[in-house]
Amino acid sequence: MSTAIVVSPYESMVVDYLEEIEGYLCKTDVQFSFKDRGRKVRCDIDVLAFHPKRKKFLVCEVISYTPTTTKDKETIKRKIQIISSQNLKDFLKKRYGIENYEKMLVTWTATRWLKNQVNDSDVKLLTFKEIAQRLIDYLKKKRDEAGGWIGVPNLTLLVLQTVLHFKEELEI
Repeated sequence: MSTAIVVSPYESMVVDYLEEIEGYLCKTDVQFSFKDRGRKVRCDIDVLAFHPKRKKFLVCEVISYTPTTTKDKETIKRKIQIISSQNLKDFLKKRYGIENYEKMLVTWTATRWLKNQVNDSDVKLLTFKEIAQRLIDYLKKKRDEAGGWIGVPNLTLLVLQTVLHFKEELEI
């Protein structure tokens, strides 16, 4: 399932990777709310994924920029707090029966600051470069197995396959 038109292109790339390479089933922009000091707070999870073979859940926040400003860093700290919060745990248990889940941040660059933010936590970092490389390796393997390019199920793989196919002719 390609989500290229439904969600942000960054989330779409992550979903396409998680589904095609890792074998997850994904839901995007999962909304939840909770009370904080008497007022209702709304939040969302960028990607909620389930791996049917491993029976594992994953909560993933997608960061479409490299954090450089104080505001960027505060936003990311908040995202880490949200995916690790008791409010989210309560919501996931009540809504989906999820008691345990893995946590991941996807970002352009795993900067020293980002690594420090997740260093003492169970939040994993994954970069778009790592995702792109894994998708490219997958496409090359499929091409070699088939003896040529294959039909692909999503826009992310189509764009990468096109670039790989024409890489000698393109000016990159």
